[in-house]
Amino acid sequence: MSPTLIQRQASILNDLSLLVALGSLTLHLPQPLRLPGPGCKAGDSWLWSPPFEWCSAEVHVLMEEREGDVFGLLGWLSDRGWLRCTYQIIPGEVTRVVVRVYAVPEDVDGRRFLPERTAMEEKRGRKALRRVMEVLDASAEMWAGNI
Repeated sequence: MSPTLIQRQASILNDLSLLVALGSLTLHLPQPLRLPGPGCKAGDSWLWSPPFEWCSAEVHVLMEEREGDVFGLLGWLSDRGWLRCTYQIIPGEVTRVVVRVYAVPEDVDGRRFLPERTAMEEKRGRKALRRVMEVLDASAEMWAGNI
């Protein structure tokens, strides 16, 4: 039996060796918000980011403006197959997480199985990606989760 479309998409989006590491950032989640229980482990031993709906619109308002904006962009880009994220809760600080951001390359093998983008999505996606790139920290220390 041949793999389904969803299985093919998952084989691309869940393989860190096919993705490009862009950098990481720290998000401060307002109390009493906590992330849901641990997600699936990714290839980097961190956890795959759950869908970015883990925070409701009300919670976005409580976040610092910059973080809320980036959080929304990460969700939009992730939902459309531009990015994948893994995260780690900072030990002893349940309201702070380090998020690693990976890009899905345009030339990744099997790209044809991922959702196609309209010209408008392509334009909006590139703008959103630039905005996210502005706030990413590419240092090895941050990538390791040492903040």
